[in-house]
Amino acid sequence: MIGPNQHILGDGAYILTDKVINPYERDEALNEVQQHHNTVLSSCRPSVERSFGFLKMRCPRLKYFRSITIEYAVDHIVSCFVLNNFILEGEEPAGLVQRAQQNQPGNRQQPPFINGADDVGNFPYVNVEPDHPLLLEARLNGIEKREQIAALLFQRR
Repeated sequence: MIGPNQHILGDGAYILTDKVINPYERDEALNEVQQHHNTVLSSCRPSVERSFGFLKMRCPRLKYFRSITIEYAVDHIVSCFVLNNFILEGEEPAGLVQRAQQNQPGNRQQPPFINGADDVGNFPYVNVEPDHPLLLEARLNGIEKREQIAALLFQRR
């Protein structure tokens, strides 16, 4: 889903891996390069949060969205952005807004869950052991990748 040279920006709540890059922890003694990295990351966050906030206003289904697979969640969110872009470009498909309004929380139905997965405990990627070899490798690769990104950002300031 995410290519080898791609990553997602996350905040400190996420585990640093080679696929999720987060800021350096504030309680560490940060050098100038690390401080600059954190500043650049934090400057991106409001824009992303505004985009998702606007999208959740336009597509209220996202406020209550539950998914059992990452792939389904990604497809759903991307679809909402695509439909939003159609509307912004003035190319609204006929009846889209009316159908979206009919899908308000009181009118919508929850999608069925496969195999009765109705809580977080049944999801396959939750509560991964912190010492799992694949997670340890991903974290080490994430540390290296974040260092490289921080150095590049500092050079280009």
